[in-house]
Amino acid sequence: SVPDFTNTTEAEAINSSRRLGLLIGDTTKMFSDTIEKGKVIRQTIEPYREVSKNTVISFVVSDGPAPTPSPTQTATPIPTASPTLKPAPSLTQKSFSVTSSEAGVTQDEDVNMTILKSSDDLQNVQVFSGELVFTDFPKSFNVLGSGVVKYMVYIDDQLIKTVNVNFDE
Repeated sequence: SVPDFTNTTEAEAINSSRRLGLLIGDTTKMFSDTIEKGKVIRQTIEPYREVSKNTVISFVVSDGPAPTPSPTQTATPIPTASPTLKPAPSLTQKSFSVTSSEAGVTQDEDVNMTILKSSDDLQNVQVFSGELVFTDFPKSFNVLGSGVVKYMVYIDDQLIKTVNVNFDE
């Protein structure tokens, strides 16, 4: 079963997950007043749940408390053109799956699956890559995010599915 990684370091959570045969997905940083910087706040797989090998797990890791001005600093007006800090987005967990028919995999073959996430700066970020066999399907992916995020699923370098995940619904 998957341990509860809350309050463990990011490195410990990733290393333990890999030893369990899990695949590492996104790691998101988030301010926290209660969880020490560098430690896991939450995970996409519910603790103590039984999952198959090659299941993707993602983490939200503390970036420490949100910065505040020290008491010795004098307040200076912020010029109107200066950017302001935005609070960390609230993250929601969603899932999607890929079936063997979508992947075009039959009982006697294996396929290489890659999943890319389209980010705000129009760069694609790889969130999964691995070799799968027929018995690995349907393959479910738990993802954390906010807003609408586009995921592109590739089998043997061919785009087979695009999933728009709306985390706000």
